[in-house]
Amino acid sequence: SNITVDAITQIDPDETFVNPITLEDDILHDRPPLLLEGSCELQFGTYPIAVMAVHNRSLGGIDGSEGERVRKKRLLQAESIANKAQELQTADPDVRLIVTGDFNAYEFTDGYVHSLGVITGDFDPATSFVCTEHPCATDIVEPNLDNQVLELPEDDRYSFIFRGTAQVLDHALTSTKLADEISGVEYGRGNADAAVDLINVDSTPLRSSDHDGLVLFVTKDEDADGVPNDADACPATVLPESVPTKMLARNRFADTDGDGVFNTRAPKGGGPMSIFTLGDTAGCSCEQIIDAQGLGGGQRKWGCSLSVMRDWIALVNP
Repeated sequence: SNITVDAITQIDPDETFVNPITLEDDILHDRPPLLLEGSCELQFGTYPIAVMAVHNRSLGGIDGSEGERVRKKRLLQAESIANKAQELQTADPDVRLIVTGDFNAYEFTDGYVHSLGVITGDFDPATSFVCTEHPCATDIVEPNLDNQVLELPEDDRYSFIFRGTAQVLDHALTSTKLADEISGVEYGRGNADAAVDLINVDSTPLRSSDHDGLVLFVTKDEDADGVPNDADACPATVLPESVPTKMLARNRFADTDGDGVFNTRAPKGGGPMSIFTLGDTAGCSCEQIIDAQGLGGGQRKWGCSLSVMRDWIALVNP
């Protein structure tokens, strides 16, 4: 499939916050989030997607002399990202949104700032010490984003090893529209578990980073018929289809070779021959149209008639 990129936007690179120690304005995002908006081009439609890549402030210094600044920065970064995610959900409740990257945050609260909770929309101010120092927004994101890392077995939930402790800092958060379209998630191993000394060895890809990369698998066309899931009126299409059971008659239609274009026999005479695709029928084969309409055995024996095809298309693509 081809990927079309409509826009790549650096989100709020000039956003500032008041440093609670110096009382001066500081840049909030040292590594501003990037938002990619685009689509995957299928044979009979497009599958839109939005991916926000983040790399938030680390936990370093969170309880030292700079602790109040670090805590406030981590809180406001999380709120900034959460507000952008909610803005996208409000503009399009069906948005297929993925927020992913190095959050420098655990899947649970660290007690100081529950950054991930703020971004997913599952946040209780009572669990974060920073909320005793600064006002905390309680529920920015609705509906909540799902953390796909939680679908992994517990012993595989790590992307970074800090002083011998395996932990998750890299997550993939997804919007409601993607709930039924995620087919898997996994970390690409070879960094966190590899010897630190390999980081400067050019002859091996091991330890090319100190974090393991995260891969999210999305099923954009579940039955592989070329029609995006949300435009597909007939899931589980099987091609080539089993209709007709006798032979394909003139001006009868069925996808007998599985290319997404309905096969037919030319009518008698020199008139033009109608052409139909699975895009026209909203992903429905002749067999599925017969079943959906409760049609007689003649359609199954010889293929769907011209009137059946036209009536179905008028129904699903008015």
